[in-house]
Amino acid sequence: MTIEEITKNNNLDTMLFFSPENRFWLTDFRSSLGYLFVIKQKKYLFVDGRYITEAQKSINNKQVEVKG
Repeated sequence: MTIEEITKNNNLDTMLFFSPENRFWLTDFRSSLGYLFVIKQKKYLFVDGRYITEAQKSINNKQVEVKG
């Protein structure tokens, strides 16, 4: 099931994921700390400075914007 299906089926406008397992499941990027914030069709991955460069390289085709 995709994040779009989850939000639509549950009538949600936003979702926040903070567990490493859920962030990895949705972005294919592993980190020990971070947050994935989903607003309608847009996704934002917030990570600290240790991960920002690698995250930008790893998930550039996942429609996720990486923020530090």
